[in-house]
Formats: sequence, C-alpha cells, structure tokens
Amino acid sequence: MEETRFDVVVVGAGTAGAAAAWQFAGRGRRVALVDNRRFAASGARWVNAVAPWMFDAAGVPRPQAPELRCATGRAAMYDRRWRRVQTVAPSPLWSCDMRRLVARLQDMALAAGVVAFEDACVEDVACVAGRPVTATLRRADGAAERLHAALFVDAGGVGGALKRLVPRLAAACPDVDGDDLCIAAQRVHRVRDVDAARRFLADRGADEHDVLTVAGIDGGFSTLVVGFDLAAAEVEVLVGNIGDGRRANPLQLVTALLGAEPWLGEVLFGGGGRIPLRRPYDCMTAPGIALLGNAACQVFPAHGSGIGAGMIAARQLAETTGAYDDIGSADALWDYQARFLRSHGAVHAAYDVFRRMTQSLSTEEAERLLGSGMLVDAGTRAALDHRMPSLSLRELAQIAAASLRHPDLALRFAPVVARLHLVHAHYRRYPLRRDPRALRRWAAIAARLVGTRPDPVGDLAVGAELPPEPASVRPTLPR
Repeated sequence: MEETRFDVVVVGAGTAGAAAAWQFAGRGRRVALVDNRRFAASGARWVNAVAPWMFDAAGVPRPQAPELRCATGRAAMYDRRWRRVQTVAPSPLWSCDMRRLVARLQDMALAAGVVAFEDACVEDVACVAGRPVTATLRRADGAAERLHAALFVDAGGVGGALKRLVPRLAAACPDVDGDDLCIAAQRVHRVRDVDAARRFLADRGADEHDVLTVAGIDGGFSTLVVGFDLAAAEVEVLVGNIGDGRRANPLQLVTALLGAEPWLGEVLFGGGGRIPLRRPYDCMTAPGIALLGNAACQVFPAHGSGIGAGMIAARQLAETTGAYDDIGSADALWDYQARFLRSHGAVHAAYDVFRRMTQSLSTEEAERLLGSGMLVDAGTRAALDHRMPSLSLRELAQIAAASLRHPDLALRFAPVVARLHLVHAHYRRYPLRRDPRALRRWAAIAARLVGTRPDPVGDLAVGAELPPEPASVRPTLPR
C-alpha cells in the first residue's frame, strides 16, 4: 500500500478542519485534508449566526455577501406565547451561509497547497508507543491509502473520526450523552406571501431586519429562531432542543409554532445535526493527535454555536505547535489545549453552568424566568456575543428587584451567577506546563464547580510515561 508523508493530517473538512488545514499550510507545513464526503457536501449546510469579532480572532477575513446574509437588526427575545421579553439592539451576531463559508475556507486551504482526500474514511490508525503515526484511508471506490504524519487533527464532529481509534485520547474524552447534546435543525424557506410575513412581524412588534428568538418552547434551552430577508422572499428558521430522547424533535417544534403560517413556503436549503453542549474536554490532546471543533466540545453552551470557536482554536493549534520542532509532541499539544481552555474555553465552561440551570427548568419555569426581569439586556448581549457579562449598577439593581418579586427563582439563579464567575476564574488557571498530577487536581475542582463528573484524565493521555521533552521555544499564554 502506498504511503504518503505529511506534517499534518486533518480529518474533517468543515469550518474548523478547513481553517486548521489553511492555518498549517500558511506556516509552511505539508498538509492533507480528509473528509468522508465530497468537499462540496462537507461541513454545515445551513445558516448560522457568528460574532464578527471571531473571524478577526481566527485570522479569517470577514464574510461578505452572499456569504454574509445579514449584519444589521435587533435580537428580539420572546417567551413561548410570543410575548416580547427583551430586545438587544443592534444584535452582535451576523447571519452567515455556512455552505459558502465552508467552501471559502476549503478554497483558501487548497490555494495554500493543502492536498485533498475526498470521499475517504479513516479505516485504521497505527500507533507507535501509543502515538498515532499513520492513518489508513478507504476511498469510495475501495482503494486504500496510508498517510503518515507528525500530527493528526480530528475535526470530525461530535463523535470524532479519530479519537476512538487512539486509546490514549479515547480514555480521556468520554462520549457526549443526550443531556449534553443539542439536536438542531435549520432551514431556509421561500416566503410565499410577503404581506402575510410583514403582518406576522408587526403582530410581534418586529420588523424584517429583526431576528426573533422564542425561548423555552419545550422546557429550558429549547429555542426557535426566525429571521427574514423579505427582499429575497426568504425566511431562516432554526430550532434546537436537548437530545435526551424525552423532548420533542425540532421539526415538531417548528410545526407547533409556525406550521399554520400562510407565508411559510418550500424549503430552499438547510440541514441539522448533533451539537455538543458540555464544557470542552479537560484534555483534548494526546501525543500525535489533537481534537478540534465539535470533536473537542469547543461549542458555546448557552446557544450551541461552535463555528467561531472552531476557527479560533484552529489558529491557536497552528500557532502554538509551530514553536516546536515536533509539532505533535506532548508538550506542543499541551500548549494548545492550555491556550484554548484559559481563554475561550473558560467562557464556554462558565456558560455551561448557566446552560445546565436553564435546561433543568420546566416550560412553565422557563416562561417565568424570561418574564421575571432577572435576565437583563446586557447579560443577554454578552451571551449572544460569547463574552462574560459585565453589568452596571442599574442592571444589578434590576436583578435585585426581580429577585425580591420571585424569591424561588432567585434561589436557583443567584448561585449559578456566582459559580459562573468562579468557573471562569478557575479555567484561567489551567496548568501551563504538562503536569498530569496538576491536571488531575485542576480537573477535579473544575468538575465540582460546574456540577459534573470529572473527565477521566489519565497519565497516558498527556504522555506522562514519556521522558521529558527537550526544551524549545514556548509561546506566551494568557494567565
């Protein structure tokens, strides 16, 4: 069997994987990009909201039309009875066509010299001393090919494409269960009757530039998001719910809320998938392999968006490992996970505390919380923008007054807000250097603060049995 040598093999050609391939190739690495589908069908195929600052942080040029569908308007928040509870103006999010973003990132990667392997599944991974060194691909026509690399990157989605084939990493990264999964569906429909759509908006105090979000439609976390482009006679409909098997599926929620609307026409495009909501893995690397994007649970838990975080993590991975002669070494990859977890991972983990609280609410409790006044506009803006909240004295007074009116909700809400900030501070202290014992201590505290079981972080995952690696140039990481 023919063997081809690369510096990096990236598996998964969606936004995170294509961005990583481009980042590595731009730094002079020989890179292979592998996907089990044709590139034209890989990655997200729907419309997603992305904060524009995240493109800047990822080093990716900001989108323009037609990839950029909407960059103006308000975020109008409603309860399940379509009563307006909040308005964030302007919205901090841009509506982007993921099909075009994925294609743009893939084109950038190929132009930088990345070698494409389409319609190719990873059949096997060979390890030496526990470290992956070759991956065997099986193409759609049955042909097999072996790729050798110093670093393998698994950007294959929530289930991963490689991590279960590498025992060291599989031991440290438990499967994401249904309570920590969002089942999402997004479709772009034709607007059959523009005048009827305008009446729908007017009845809800909105206009065609607003994005309408209905929260708590089937208990905590369940969401319907509707955005219009009446100039193009199109409407974007997104629904998400917890995938624990006890909740309604997204299409049932669309039917319940929008099924009778006369303006809702045929589906033009869209898709769906399973999105991990849990905090990022405590250890998302092992010697020779790194997880990226959904495979690493690098998703913002409050609303299940991982597009921006995956692109940012791709840049961090290429930058941190680039300071080492061996880009797949345990020390190089530790630096990557420390950098991500101390920065964006800290925000994700903090909001996982909030997500778990809201997810535990019944439909009636979610409706009460939305109308209580405890959720102030500045807090909602921060959550939409993937940032920690910073509230004024006036907003804190509003929350205090609402707590007096709803003491039972306050008893659940106030401790969560306190823990949210404790978790963020703890993640900023993720161990900077490869130290299994320090990681286990850190992970135990993180799990207690978030309210989950600790990940089974083992010495094998972090290469503890390996001799110390030679000193090399180390990047400066955020403290």
